[in-house]
Amino acid sequence: MYRYKFNHPRPEPSEKMAGFSAALAGGVKKQTEAEKKAEEARPKPVNGAVHSADIEYAMGNLATNPYYDWNDDDLKVQDTFMNFYINVVKNGDPNGLDADGSKLPKWNPYSTGGKYGIEFTSEGSKIYQKSSAYYHRFPHDMVHCTETIR
Repeated sequence: MYRYKFNHPRPEPSEKMAGFSAALAGGVKKQTEAEKKAEEARPKPVNGAVHSADIEYAMGNLATNPYYDWNDDDLKVQDTFMNFYINVVKNGDPNGLDADGSKLPKWNPYSTGGKYGIEFTSEGSKIYQKSSAYYHRFPHDMVHCTETIR
């Protein structure tokens, strides 16, 4: 079983999306007047990721969501996360090579003694020990943590 914490914040909305709001599944919709007022009054988000933000990165579909102004850090996190995911599908293990043939960071499986996990942040992927409640279980049910991979 592999555990992770996704703590990479989405970037600011793209300027070309002024007057639009993010919608479900990476879509966009025209803002209502009430939504515009609510957005102006809303405090800036704190550093970190919103619930389900990891899915866009893991599935490699940032380019399909024009709402955000994706940057090089986002693409790097996407590539790393997506390559871990691809390796799980191909081999049952996230470790190995990325699509370019470069070695991915070593991600140790969770164990009761070591409690290893990985954290995806704006500084890249960090691997270290935390309590078991700190991580999502990877890759099944990435958000709700109900499945494991062994």
